[in-house]
Amino acid sequence: MMQRTLLFSLLFFTFCFGSHARQETVATLRDDSRTMDVSSYFSYWIDESGHASLEDVMQANQKGQFQKHTKKVINLGFLNKPVWLKLQLSNQAQRTKEWLLELNYPLLDSVTLYRQDEAGRWLSETIGDQVPFARREIHFRNPTFPLYLYDNSRVYTIYIRVKTSSSVQLPAKIYTSNAFQEYTIKSDLAFGFFYGCMLVMLFYNLLLFAALRNLNYAYYCVYVIGYTLAQAGLQGHGFQYLWPNSLFWTNVSIPVLISLGLIGAVLFANRFLYTKRYAPRMRIVLWVLFGINVLDIPLSFFLPYQTMIKPVVLSIIVDSVIIIAAGIAVYRAGNKAAQYFIIAWLAFLLGLIATASEAFGLLPRTFIFHYGHLFGAVIEVVFLSLALADRINVIRKQREEAQARALAMAQENERIIREQNIILEQKVRERTAELQQKQEEILTQNEELQQQREEILAQRDFIERQNQELQAINEHLNKSIQYGDRIQRAMLPSKEEILQYVRDFFVIYLPRDVVSGDFYWFNEQEGHLFFAAVDCTGHGVPGAFMSMIGNTLLDEIINEKHLYNPAFILEALNDAVFKALRQDETGNADGMDVALCRIDKIDEETFELTFAGARRPAYVVKDGTLVELKGNRRGIGGTMSQKLEQFENHQLILHANDCIYIGSDGFTDAANPEREKFGTKRLKTLLQLYYKESMERQRQYLIEELENFTKGTPMRDDVLLMGIRL
Repeated sequence: MMQRTLLFSLLFFTFCFGSHARQETVATLRDDSRTMDVSSYFSYWIDESGHASLEDVMQANQKGQFQKHTKKVINLGFLNKPVWLKLQLSNQAQRTKEWLLELNYPLLDSVTLYRQDEAGRWLSETIGDQVPFARREIHFRNPTFPLYLYDNSRVYTIYIRVKTSSSVQLPAKIYTSNAFQEYTIKSDLAFGFFYGCMLVMLFYNLLLFAALRNLNYAYYCVYVIGYTLAQAGLQGHGFQYLWPNSLFWTNVSIPVLISLGLIGAVLFANRFLYTKRYAPRMRIVLWVLFGINVLDIPLSFFLPYQTMIKPVVLSIIVDSVIIIAAGIAVYRAGNKAAQYFIIAWLAFLLGLIATASEAFGLLPRTFIFHYGHLFGAVIEVVFLSLALADRINVIRKQREEAQARALAMAQENERIIREQNIILEQKVRERTAELQQKQEEILTQNEELQQQREEILAQRDFIERQNQELQAINEHLNKSIQYGDRIQRAMLPSKEEILQYVRDFFVIYLPRDVVSGDFYWFNEQEGHLFFAAVDCTGHGVPGAFMSMIGNTLLDEIINEKHLYNPAFILEALNDAVFKALRQDETGNADGMDVALCRIDKIDEETFELTFAGARRPAYVVKDGTLVELKGNRRGIGGTMSQKLEQFENHQLILHANDCIYIGSDGFTDAANPEREKFGTKRLKTLLQLYYKESMERQRQYLIEELENFTKGTPMRDDVLLMGIRL
């Protein structure tokens, strides 16, 4: 009885304050209104208590607690409390009395619609992704309710209660039956195209994986499965067709499937791009992303949806950007197969950006922009398949070339065998005749052979004695060379001595033979720091003798003659070598290439570099920019060197943590099995890439890069490279 009295009172107040209702916006339906967007006609009220009844809501309406949203579509973000919507409708259509109301957001947990029948009784229907799908009167992926509006003179009031752990987004449209059917057909065709493309790519690459057993295809399939099922969950198709009765899985499937897709994407990127070789640091970053995505899966089963969905969605953007960056890094490092990969992920990222921009109002609400992430995904999987197919084509081409070479070789072998058989038959005939002739000579030759045997035995004993003597001489020479190596290394400055004056330092010193024609030199005189990298003519013992001469002359010029101008020092070194080797008399052309640096400290953070080079440059990396200081095209020593231009100084102001690199041409001239040189351009790229690392790490990275490039090819020359951090 009390409930009836309360309901009567509410109806009375509604009648008495009808003027207030008339002031609110009423959505008017007409015969030409096949479709009407009613999102802006909603007013809403947040149920702070969480358990308000319909009567409580009607009282809140009478008190004016319902409010209009400031934007076209209500979007309240993540809200743990129920939201009540109010919609007023007036049906002025003469032919259409039955309409359909669709909330175009499939992730709402519970949606209850309250409407009055013709007798004024309140009826309700509850659907959502936390209600079994079979309970829906309209079997559609988005929450959809039938509306029966038979009285043209009446304003119908509808209340909708929404409670969800996902984002509260409430775009809504009203359709006629025919318009709704056309809308569902177009929607199903569009999504059918998307799912069809994804399934075709999935089965195609599954077949390739079964045939080739290449893990690239397996990781790619994991990504396609995860992303496709995640989209099915986001668009409502998963709940409609795949798991209509699994309410718990519906709530956790989206973060789990997105994370699964990202795991496949990261594994595919790491293996396809071969980051272990081309981008080792990006490989570490990708493995970190892999660990985060793996951790998101079990967390999704225990943490609330609204807690997990935010970092998971953020991971899509972050993973995509980092994967693109890894592709670009690998492409720049020389792996041209990354071009399709980069295009694919850029298409996916642009699709995400288009959809997000449309959601925030930066782009118009169109079909292309609204489903931009799906179009981007389709383009992405197509280009990723092209990337994998490109690899198959390369393998097939290599196989065909190998088969062609094998066939040509087989034909050539067959020709050679035929010719050899003819020659062999002729020789057999000749040999038969010779054997008959020589058979008579065998007895005589046996006596000669016996005599020769005795001579051979004597010669063998003599050779054994000679071998022993040569072995002793060789051991003596090796010991001498090893001792020369110790002497030469003792001549070189120690790392501890250099670190007294600079922040950090490394040297790569790799003689081709035991001793080297390259050497590095350091000294400090009257506050001036001198660094030199010298490449002498030749290598091995001759080069080592030249290095001893060069080291001695530098000590004499700087330490004894106190000559501190780098250009003048090179001139003096050139004259000294010319005189020491008496090149004007002998015509001897031996000499050396020199990179000479003088560093002067201006204050604690500022330094002045003065550089002069004899056919060797210096590389300076400051603030991430590499500056090359070129030396003169003139070397040290030789008669031709006396006729060229004077050596010149190059000066540069540096700051703390800037790096200077000097060395011989042995690093850049190192060759791989294809006889390609390592090259100056590659060295410059690596110096810019690694300069922020510690000097010891830089040394390790550079040696690894050199070894990976040469692949065991014997050294052509001595290798010397120095790095100094101010």
